[in-house]
This record gives sequence, structure tokens and C-alpha cells, in this order.
Amino acid sequence: MRKKTIVTIVLAMLFVAGGAYIAYQVIAATTDFTANGNVTVTGVTFGSGTADMLIMNESTAETWSFNSGTFTVTNPGTFNVGSGDTDVGSILVQVSSVNLNCAENATPGTSYVTLPGASNTYTIVPSAQTDCASFCPATTGAATYNDFPTCGAATCQSGYTLSGSGASGTCVANGGGGGGTPQSSSGGPAQTTQTQTSSSATYSSGSLLRASDSNKVYLLEDSKKRWIPSGEIFAANGYAWANVKVVDSSVMTQYAEGSNVAKTASQSSAVGEGSLIKYASDNKVYVLESGKKRWIPDASIFTKLGYSWSKITVVADSQTYSDGEKKSSSEKTVSTSAQSGVFTKNLNKGMKNDEVKLLQDKLKALGYLAADIDSTGYYGNQTVAAVKKFQTANGISAVGYVGPNTRSKLNSL
Repeated sequence: MRKKTIVTIVLAMLFVAGGAYIAYQVIAATTDFTANGNVTVTGVTFGSGTADMLIMNESTAETWSFNSGTFTVTNPGTFNVGSGDTDVGSILVQVSSVNLNCAENATPGTSYVTLPGASNTYTIVPSAQTDCASFCPATTGAATYNDFPTCGAATCQSGYTLSGSGASGTCVANGGGGGGTPQSSSGGPAQTTQTQTSSSATYSSGSLLRASDSNKVYLLEDSKKRWIPSGEIFAANGYAWANVKVVDSSVMTQYAEGSNVAKTASQSSAVGEGSLIKYASDNKVYVLESGKKRWIPDASIFTKLGYSWSKITVVADSQTYSDGEKKSSSEKTVSTSAQSGVFTKNLNKGMKNDEVKLLQDKLKALGYLAADIDSTGYYGNQTVAAVKKFQTANGISAVGYVGPNTRSKLNSL
């Protein structure tokens, strides 16, 4: 009863302060804090306002705290968080802005998200989004996504066909990317609209071309045409079907055959020696060393070795590596691309993390974002506008968020 009395007093102080953010913290051994009934945490940042969160009855943890609008839990046992606010559509669980878990607030006051039980420091974020799948990285042509956090396309819009499954599910536009006849979502030949171009036209390195009498899509590099043998490889390299130019067959005969496209240089540098990775279907984090993946088994080891949570790249389950020995706290970190500031993830409006700050710094250096604007790490309207300017200048669809095409271009500059 004593701990419950302490919590009640601190919450009352917060209420008397008239909504001002006052830091408070409950500290105990891992299972010594037990919520005796639902505990209300008021004033948690929620969009442009705040929301009341509920630590559900019998939740346990080492510590939980609230400071400047952030609600954080350290080393939870069984720890459930809900919200009685009807404006809260779902509740996210994050580690350093990396989304790990989500639950929809279908029944305010009763619904809740359960934190992972592994020792770590988790931040709980209320959201207006009512569908957890809406937090999945955007996939061109996707109609629905697999349940969070697996993500990946589950079904596709009209004109696209599902390729792969689970986290690697993508939507391939009918009529491009493969070596066979394009198929519609019903399994029959797709009807495509083709634009003929002059046989005398010239195309620069990096152009995507398809002959009007063929379904094969090629990448032009060093005056050679390199076939992209599957829709999966096309999507994995961040290419856009809208950028494929349909040309007269005589154009393609002007170019010598090059090697088939497998993986872009930017991908190789983003997920290479020393990179931090996790699979979409698993919460284990690995570091790549000497061609093997080495599990980092504990958050304290991760921190002691100097790694950054914001530098973890989520990879498809099909991307396999041999297992190496587990990392230990006595080892030294390797200076890696995972720590060097390359862009490794999709970035969207509303995010706040180190890569957004890196994005803002780069946009200012390139002249797309005013130099007097602070690099706060928050992806707001000014960042959206600057990204659109960058995309327009580089022949990328001006969507305002950082996807594979934009990320690849940023990493190349």
C-alpha cells in the first residue's frame, strides 16, 4: 500500500501544477513495483496535445518515469499500458524511436499494449492512428499490410501483384520487372499502357528502360544494359515503376549486355561489415562481423559497446548470415557504417530520431533547408517541404517522405 500512496501524492502534485510538466519517478527492484489498481499518468505528449495513460492493474517493473511529456519504463516484468482517452487510437512501444510493439485502443480504458519482457528502457507513445499496420514502412501499391511489427504488403491495389510474403511482401506493378509475361492479381495476363519513344533518343546512366515488345526491364550503367531479373530485386533496390521508360526495340540493341542487377552499392554499404541488423519477425539485434551475424544478447552490452539504437537496420527474413559467437561486454566495437551516419530506414512526417536530424543537416548542407532552421530531429512541415524540393531536383516523385529511392540518393551524395 505504501507505493500506491506515493504515486497518488505525486499525481496530485502534477494536477495542482495546472498541466505543467513535472518529472516524477517510481523506483523499485524489477518486480517490487506492482500497480495496485490502474495508475493514471497524465499529460503524455500526444500529437499537438496530451493524453492520459493507464498503467494497468498488477503491472510490474524496475522503474517507470514521466518527464517532459515522455512516459518511460525500465526493465518491465509484465507491464501493460492503456488509455481511457477516446482520441488515442493506438499505443506504440519504442526503443530509441524504433517501433517494437503496438496495440489498438479499441476499448478505451480496457485495451492495452504489453511491453516486451527483455531488460531494456522502453518509451510508450500514444497515437491517433487506429490501425497498427499504418506504422509499417510504406510499400508502393500495397492495399493492406501484415500485422505490426511484421509489416510487408499483405494485399495489393489494382494493377499490382503480390510478390513474397510476411515482412518481404512487396507489390509488383503489372507489366514490368520480370522476365515472363506480367500477371494480373487474378492470375491472367495484365493489360498495360505502353508509351513509344523515338529510336534516336539518348538515355543517361541510371535510366530504367523496357523495349515495347518485351517485358524485361533494364538498368543503364556505363553504356551497358543490366537486366533486373525479378520484381523482388526491382523493389529491393528502391526503383520506381513510374520511372521505367518504354522505348522502341531498336534503342535496346544499341547497348551491350551487362551483368544482371542484384543489389545496389548503397544497400551494400548500408548493410555491410559492422552494421547492426534485426529481422522483421524477431527482436534480436545482431552486428555483422566477418560475414557472420553476432547476437548482442543484452541492452547493457549494446550500450557498453557504444552502439546506437537508431542505427539498426530491419532486414528481410530471406537475408541470411552464418551465426557467429554472441557479443560480450569485454569486446571493443568496430568503427562501422552502422555508426557513421548513412540513412538506413524510411523516414516520415511525425518521426523524431537521430536519422531525421541527420536528414535535416544534409538538406541544409545541400541548400534545400534554410540554414537558420534548427536540426531538431523532428520531421515536421519544414522538413517535408525540403524533402519535396530535394526529390523534385533529383527526378524522384515529390512525396515528402524518405523512401528507398530518396535514401539511396542521399547516401550517394
